[in-house]
Amino acid sequence: MNYYGKREGVLASTNGIAFEIYVVGCEGYCKGCHSPHLWDKNQGVLMDEEFYNSLISYMKEKEWQFDNIVLLGGEPLDNPKKKILEFVEKMKIFNKPLWLYTHFELNEIDEDIKQSFDYIKTGKYNENLRNDNYISRGVGLISTNQKINKRGEDY
Repeated sequence: MNYYGKREGVLASTNGIAFEIYVVGCEGYCKGCHSPHLWDKNQGVLMDEEFYNSLISYMKEKEWQFDNIVLLGGEPLDNPKKKILEFVEKMKIFNKPLWLYTHFELNEIDEDIKQSFDYIKTGKYNENLRNDNYISRGVGLISTNQKINKRGEDY
């Protein structure tokens, strides 16, 4: 799995302040996608042990500034399951809710992956269903077929 970048202090993707981690690669290619620059899985930095050591050190310095950790892309689930679970294991040290943004539906997501995240945003972007005022679980989403799912309630 390759890392593309991060955004800190994000208010729009969760209920609270988020630390977002972007990975590359997407085979969905939704028409009107807001991140086509993240489709190419050959770009970015390999998320290896050295990478995680550096990222975690950085995040520890900023930990007081975020409430949630979000994995998004591209499409995180176009990466090997093992790499997603490795990410989750590394992020557990922060003891903060983990969010996954994916275009897949809940029934398409592996059970181990689902149980590893506290919240999962599901649904492909559909420009025909665009609604700038659509809210799911307090989070503004751009397409009304998308949904924020909570572990223990929705899965």
